[in-house]
Amino acid sequence: MHCLADPSKKCSEVPNCSHCVLIADCGSTRCDWAVVSLPSQQADFYATEGINPLMVSDADFDLWLKHFIDKHIAHRAHHIEGVYFFGAGCIEGSVQRTVQSHLARHFPTAQVRVGSDILATRFAVDPPGPAIIGILGTGANACYYDGQQVHMPIPSLGYLLGDEGSGADLGKALLQRILRHTLPSELLQDFYNSYPQRPRQILRELYSHPKPNRHLAQYAHFVYRHRAHPAVRPWLIERFQLYVEYHLTPIKTSYDVRDVYLTGGVAALFYAEIEEVFNSAGFVLRGICERPIEGLVQYVLRHRALSW
Repeated sequence: MHCLADPSKKCSEVPNCSHCVLIADCGSTRCDWAVVSLPSQQADFYATEGINPLMVSDADFDLWLKHFIDKHIAHRAHHIEGVYFFGAGCIEGSVQRTVQSHLARHFPTAQVRVGSDILATRFAVDPPGPAIIGILGTGANACYYDGQQVHMPIPSLGYLLGDEGSGADLGKALLQRILRHTLPSELLQDFYNSYPQRPRQILRELYSHPKPNRHLAQYAHFVYRHRAHPAVRPWLIERFQLYVEYHLTPIKTSYDVRDVYLTGGVAALFYAEIEEVFNSAGFVLRGICERPIEGLVQYVLRHRALSW
């Protein structure tokens, strides 16, 4: 897996940074960007707040995009000849076309391609052969990679109806137990020391938050801190078992494949628990890459382009 790129010299330090491509790996919580100079084989990395085009208006998405450009790359935006944007929610063609139109307005001379976050994972981990490729971050997803293309037999359904094992899912499971007082007193005390809001405030913030999935996902760090506690471990393991049941098992049944590659913050945090669950279910966890952007950059440097 190629997820540890660390260029020794930045693209912005190259005097004539022409023939650049812009890559974005955009989740609901965080968006990782890279501007890659193909002649110099160097890259600049940026991180901004994430966004899901399905959950915001066109105006808000355009404002978010403009803010990134103005703050980070306005001085060399005209050098960018290609834009590859991979985003949560960018599976449907209509969403891809909307995002593409926004990008094309800001980069009128660049070739613009838009793909899903699961497609970004495919290029980032770049499996040597057929495999299951999954995401466990703020949300959850999985697909089958046949060695050339990705296939999505199971829809993710999002944080309201799906996303089992994701940060949002773990946060929801935790809050249910916190607010119903079904966890031991020492965990309740530690929770309210970490998050000093009263229960009513927690509910008000959650239900009024513009990005509730991201708001829920913040609590995954508390789950991680107490992951070995006997009052936490059973339901934590259960959430990853449900990820296997709903996202991975249907792919294994249809395509007879057991090798799995994952990306995402939850995958990186809970590596040991996930590997344990996968092994019990007959899957082999081949690798985890927390942030796909480094792998995407390495892929572009090797192949000079991303095509699908």
